Amino acid sequence: GTGTTLYAAAAGRPFRPEFGAGSRARHLAAGAAELDLPAHAGLRTDVDTEADLRLAAELGVGPRTAALLDAAAAGPR
Repeated sequence: GTGTTLYAAAAGRPFRPEFGAGSRARHLAAGAAELDLPAHAGLRTDVDTEADLRLAAELGVGPRTAALLDAAAAGPR
């Protein structure tokens, strides 16, 4: 794709994330380093929209994201 699944910055470095289609190219143009991580690194998909979030949930999310999604589905208490 053309999106960014993970964008991070070291402490004290500028953090200027881009979003949406083409964010990968914009990050690279701004000097970000691309990491070639193995498929099992736990990063599955870019999330910019509600539909992206649904796909991520189907693929499997971590325990904190799963808890947040469960709480959101349950509605206000």
